[in-house]
Amino acid sequence: MLKKIPVHPFLFGAFSVISLAAYNIGQIFIGEITRPLLFSLALAGILFWILYQLVRDSHRAALTSAALLFLFFTYGQIYTAFEGESILGLGLFRHRILFPFFCFIGLVVVVWIVRRMKQPESFTYSLNLVSIFLLIYPFFTILSNLIQQSISNASSKNESAVANSSVDAVMPDVYYIILDGYGRQDVLLNEYGFDNSEFINGLRARGFYIAECSQSNYAHTLYSLPSSLNYDYLDSLGATNDAERISLLKHGAVRAAFEAQGYSIVAFPTGWSMTEWTDADIYPDYGKSFTTLTEFETLFLDTTLLRVATDYDRLNSKTTPYSEARRLRVLSMIQTLKEVPTREGKYFVFAHFVIPHPPFSFG
Repeated sequence: MLKKIPVHPFLFGAFSVISLAAYNIGQIFIGEITRPLLFSLALAGILFWILYQLVRDSHRAALTSAALLFLFFTYGQIYTAFEGESILGLGLFRHRILFPFFCFIGLVVVVWIVRRMKQPESFTYSLNLVSIFLLIYPFFTILSNLIQQSISNASSKNESAVANSSVDAVMPDVYYIILDGYGRQDVLLNEYGFDNSEFINGLRARGFYIAECSQSNYAHTLYSLPSSLNYDYLDSLGATNDAERISLLKHGAVRAAFEAQGYSIVAFPTGWSMTEWTDADIYPDYGKSFTTLTEFETLFLDTTLLRVATDYDRLNSKTTPYSEARRLRVLSMIQTLKEVPTREGKYFVFAHFVIPHPPFSFG
């Protein structure tokens, strides 16, 4: 079958998405690959169908499709790798030069395969085989991560269980609010020229404790939050991979302790799947539009020839669909936070805001 049926264009198309997902598996929700995968397969199918109508040779059409797909899916990666570089003083890695060059190469490849190449079917078996082997490693990387995450989730739920105790006093709502990347007062003033003393003094006036010269326990969110939500450092917790860290973040000891005291959990769609507690008692639905791109989808588009269009859109727009969705999501989270105190019952609120995290853009 591998010698007779050219499936490699579809497998190469799938590889472009699955390999990117495998590389970023610790940072994404696996469902985010659905639309990019469908797009890649559809593109391969449309391209193959058009070329087959022209040449009436499935092997020739498949080989041409594979070559064009290779150019399409590598353009953005080459642009990113060499952006700003020059050869003999010439800035060749710019869209106005690189894009026409890729189009020229694509045209030459099409003409050569369609008109010059003899026996294109001789490449079908080897390309089918190569495309299958390319998919093996990223596929099993994703699969092993999902298995690890499932095991870690079950383990953390069991280990974090805390015995319930009766408390007669009125229990307050508890809020854990993370403004991701928000700097210390002296750092903001000295490094960025931003004076937030009014904000700090306002917190003190309300009884908040402000730690002087405070430092984060870790440099990255995926390390910092699992640690703080489990009262310990990650090496003591035995978290050695992203799957275990994500599990500790979503089902840690802090959450379990509040649940054991009868608290309802409030969490939010943050835009970063690692901190989205979708199984919380209250998890607002902010009506994400089907046309809104996720961060992974934006990253995927930037690896392709569509990087030309996305960069043009960034240069000519004050905002992008992704950043606008983030801004609206943050505003919705703030509104929900205001509403929690009006509810009956006791709540532990976990609110991770992905601002003002670099690049310090609110949308």
